[in-house]
Amino acid sequence: MAAGASHRHVDADGVSLFVRRHGAGWRAVVFWHGLGALATGDAVQAAAPLLCERLDASVYALDAPGFGRSQPPLPPERPGGRRCSPRQPGGVASEPPRLVWADIDRAGVPVLLLSAGEPRGDAERIRQVAAFRTALPHAAVREVARAGHDVLADGGTQLVATIADWVLATPRAPTA
Repeated sequence: MAAGASHRHVDADGVSLFVRRHGAGWRAVVFWHGLGALATGDAVQAAAPLLCERLDASVYALDAPGFGRSQPPLPPERPGGRRCSPRQPGGVASEPPRLVWADIDRAGVPVLLLSAGEPRGDAERIRQVAAFRTALPHAAVREVARAGHDVLADGGTQLVATIADWVLATPRAPTA
């Protein structure tokens, strides 16, 4: 855990999620990691202090259900007919978190997806980004040239500045 970061488990619709909090600013920035076998909210550790300072933000980085220190997703059939992605051997969710995409879009939450630019022409990545764009038509999607799976690390401080600029230029989501 990075210096200055705190952590705790929170309940999200019956699933215990491990969440790290970096900084103590007034603006909340939420980081959802990629789907690699070792993916966790730790992926934002190097970028978080820069985002906190530049944005006067608190950066919340969770371990998605079934990743890191978060509880696995609930069984595929949930009350209300909603489905969760089953886990594959090794603990990796078999699909991206499509379950919540429509909810996020309806809520008007500003979303920035950073997609790897390498390897060029990766058909699976192209398919997944297209599905994301369809499900969240209001989301901003940026392909990061010369970045592989670890987009934040590969993009470096220039990418962190790009993220901060996007946050500053994006209207806040409506509050309930």
